[in-house]
Amino acid sequence: MESTPEFTNEFFKSILENHFQQMIHISNVKVEDMTNSALNFCSKLRRITVAYHFEKKQENHEIALVAKCLPDNEFMAQFVTDMGMFDCEIETYSTVIPKLLMLNYREKFAPSVYYTSREPKPIIILEDLSSLNYRVLDKRVGLDLEHSLLAVEKLAYYHAATAALHMLDSSILPKFHHSPFRRTDRLHDIMSASYEEVVNVCRNWPELGDYVEKLNRAKPHILLNIYDLQNLKVNFSVLNRGDFWTANILFSYGPDGNLTNVAFVDVQHSTFTSPCFDLHFFLATSLMEGIKCEKVSIVNRYFETFVMNLRKLRVKIVPTRAEFDEDFRIMGYCGFAASIYGLPFMKASRTEGASPENFLADGSKDSFRHHCFNNEVYLKELFHFLPFYNSLGLFDVRD
Repeated sequence: MESTPEFTNEFFKSILENHFQQMIHISNVKVEDMTNSALNFCSKLRRITVAYHFEKKQENHEIALVAKCLPDNEFMAQFVTDMGMFDCEIETYSTVIPKLLMLNYREKFAPSVYYTSREPKPIIILEDLSSLNYRVLDKRVGLDLEHSLLAVEKLAYYHAATAALHMLDSSILPKFHHSPFRRTDRLHDIMSASYEEVVNVCRNWPELGDYVEKLNRAKPHILLNIYDLQNLKVNFSVLNRGDFWTANILFSYGPDGNLTNVAFVDVQHSTFTSPCFDLHFFLATSLMEGIKCEKVSIVNRYFETFVMNLRKLRVKIVPTRAEFDEDFRIMGYCGFAASIYGLPFMKASRTEGASPENFLADGSKDSFRHHCFNNEVYLKELFHFLPFYNSLGLFDVRD
């Protein structure tokens, strides 16, 4: 199924003239595939370089863009459609982000948006942040403390800005009420298979044996709360990005190599709930092994920056630390879901057979699924996150 429109000169002439509000001549359009099939299951990406000049000036310019379309894989295209990912992302880029950019206190947190359309097939065209020297770090290695703190500081600004928007107009953000973990048939199939794989790993490691009974007993309770995350009662809500992890976080550096800024991509899972949703997703998926002991420091930095930005933006209601900590415990289900559903794909080094269909179809010892849960990188994660979520009480279920 071909999902990409024809990227003609006329197509980009219309887009750039609308953006610059000037007549433009397009001299060349170069299109390159940038989709990593082992990572970008949910979209098809194209890097586009457009050479142009303004009608009234003959000076030549180039602009670098990224086009995001439905994946060609029919299984994933249907999954993306069922989850409403493009509808959510287009609505966020076209409705929410322009309003955030109108606030008195602004920081760059996302690429500029050049074009969105739902018909005949969904497409989003964005500024290519790599042309501004932003880059993504290795998803299997994760982020060190410096990068992690900068990421959560910018996340805290984004969350605070959406809280300010909600204070000004309370009708916009509650529309984003679908969690990326809400139940669909496909998601349930993958989540259930993943849960059983985690239990199987625990059976094979004596150090994790105590978790087998805990996980089996808690499974219905945990899955119910995962699927119902957006409806769990929380003290304070913002618009979460919903997919806040290493591959969607880009960093920029100065000439001396020092870290200077961070920006985010992908808002296809925007969800209006506790900011702890994004925070848990990030902690579960993006920390380098050596800094997992710094979770408390990262959470503290986030909360301090979040409160500071709420006050800068003159948000009237500011959550207390006790309210935030209560929500953090509740949103632990998000972190656990990310740890068993997303993290195995993120940490897999094997690309052969790396697709959701193969993941579901084959669980043998030579399969991609078995590799996802039994490779050295994921096993280290498992040994860390099971005690962490156990300490939050996720596995405590009374008969």
